Amino acid sequence: MAQTSPAKVKVKAVTGVGLVVKDVQKTVENYWNILGIGPWDIYPWESPLVYERRHHGRRVWAREKLALAQVGEVQLGLMEPIEGDSIYQDWLMEHGEGLHHLNFLVDSADDVDRTAEILANEGFPSLQSGCFGDNGAFNYIDIKPLHAIWEAVHLHGNIGAKPTCYPSEAQTIPAKVKVNSIFQVGLVVKDIQKTVENYWNILGIGPWDIYPWESPLVYDYKYHGRPAWARAKTAITMVGPVMLELMEHIDGD
Repeated sequence: MAQTSPAKVKVKAVTGVGLVVKDVQKTVENYWNILGIGPWDIYPWESPLVYERRHHGRRVWAREKLALAQVGEVQLGLMEPIEGDSIYQDWLMEHGEGLHHLNFLVDSADDVDRTAEILANEGFPSLQSGCFGDNGAFNYIDIKPLHAIWEAVHLHGNIGAKPTCYPSEAQTIPAKVKVNSIFQVGLVVKDIQKTVENYWNILGIGPWDIYPWESPLVYDYKYHGRPAWARAKTAITMVGPVMLELMEHIDGD
């Protein structure tokens, strides 16, 4: 029998995927040239465009570069920290470049605040928050039981600044492989059963399909190019246009 999620915050769709990088310009060129992802809008992510910024609840000043590209129904974002305290700089220092967060849209700036307040009351604190443009708002929330940073965002109209574009004029994509959509985001976890329960109870994400990811279902398996054997569990669910996948390693390479 179908049941209703007890979550007070319900995420209906993953609308964006964010990465932290050291060099936005070089990275957008690489995405364009290797996977045909673009064109890109690049913004100076700083005051006065970004205001009321907080880092772990403390008022701060910081500067970044932000690059955005639409990949199907999902927005891919790249953030390059330049100066000041931010979770992007924290991430670079702790983990290096790579996948940083997933985001979802809410209906208003007040809903961003309400979402953060609900999750804070459940033990999941805000890492960074702020406002941008004309009544836009964001809040990054550290939800450790979900093994990911989730960002609640309200976008009111456009971002509020004129971007620099890459490429600067229309041109043929040089990439031989062209990615037209982001279909799946995968997370590696230690305990799939517990993690799917957490997603259902905290963000209302589910129901989940769980599979034994092993032979004979999985075959012709290679690890770093060589034939190998392994066993895992996988769990999948659709969150709007994106399939969210969890993978738990059990045995093998």
